[in-house]
Amino acid sequence: MLTSLSLPRAWAGSGGSAYSIAGVGDVRYYQSIRSAGMGSTGLALHSPLFINAVTPAAWARIDRAMLEAGVLYEGFTSTDGTNSRFLATTDFNGGMLAFPISEANGIVFGGGFMPYSNVDYDTYTKGSYVSPQDTFPYSLHETGLGGLGRGRAGLSYAPLKGLALGATFDYIFGSIEGTLDQISTSEGYRGGNVEQRRKTNGVTWTFGLIYDGFGELASPLGPLSLGGYVTTKGYLSTTYQTIYQYTTGRDTSAEIEGTLTLPLRYGVGIGYQIGSRVLLAADYEAQPWSKAEFNGQQLENVRDSYRIGVGAEILASRTPTASWFLRTAYRLGFSYGATYYEFSGQPINEWSVTGGIDFPFSGLTRLGLAVEYGGRGTTEAGLIKDKFIRVSLSINIGEEWFVRPEEED
Repeated sequence: MLTSLSLPRAWAGSGGSAYSIAGVGDVRYYQSIRSAGMGSTGLALHSPLFINAVTPAAWARIDRAMLEAGVLYEGFTSTDGTNSRFLATTDFNGGMLAFPISEANGIVFGGGFMPYSNVDYDTYTKGSYVSPQDTFPYSLHETGLGGLGRGRAGLSYAPLKGLALGATFDYIFGSIEGTLDQISTSEGYRGGNVEQRRKTNGVTWTFGLIYDGFGELASPLGPLSLGGYVTTKGYLSTTYQTIYQYTTGRDTSAEIEGTLTLPLRYGVGIGYQIGSRVLLAADYEAQPWSKAEFNGQQLENVRDSYRIGVGAEILASRTPTASWFLRTAYRLGFSYGATYYEFSGQPINEWSVTGGIDFPFSGLTRLGLAVEYGGRGTTEAGLIKDKFIRVSLSINIGEEWFVRPEEED
């Protein structure tokens, strides 16, 4: 049952946020190391140097085999208004491979794995049981780990000048394990333990589009590009099992099968290049989580989410003889959004500022760094206020494949 408990006086998790107790956990918006430094923007941006993990239409200008892989450091400082706690973790941030099949037609194959969501919480809640005969206090200790991943494979295609299309097959899978310990603080009473295990898998499809041919209409519009994507609703098969451990014994429930309905997800973006080296971008993404269901029942403590990002980049020169400074890209951005969490009638909103740098390492290989600092939540109604920092590191390797060597005379 993908619902959550209230979070009065809870503590943040073992490397993540206490809010990841709800739904499928913290949903990831990572497109690429470029996007991470630009306020999570990039839905309207082509680039031969990066593989956009969200919209396949952005692959159409990739002119060589590309591999991008990275790690993510994430730290949370969380407070209930009285106490605070810092916890952090480092994890694999996904990997993507892309290579051109037909440069003239913008046909590029792309595939790989990216995290879809992350669950990582460790919360404590105090309470008491009152009966006509006695009253005893207790605490609830809840922990959870896991999340969903997304494997994908697809193609881009440019049927017209300035128009790029793309589609991917997405396989969503993962497991989430949660444990609830009831700890009695009164002599003569003993608590218990409940473990919950969920495994999920299913399919969605993503379709993307980018158009940057406005210069044919009016030359001042030449630097303008528009883009967007939609990911279809997903019906994910889920198995669910509960294990009860008390002083009187242990019991395991039958494995329950069900269906988790993920809502569709969509986004639109705009890009505009000023001169030869300055690029501006803005994105909007949304997902109506109020329509998410488990076995036909609406999920608790969720609402519709959206995210707005703006960013800028000083583009890296692709001239091999340019200085190291000119061949380095610099990025800034800002984002604000409504997460899909809502507890005790309180919406949980999020903001962040970002920055990034991307520099040549060796040949066509580039190293990227992006830093995001922000906050979300509130201490009202006994909830949690998070401040977080995310540091993304990636390596982008480019190689020319399938190029026929020149014949000697």
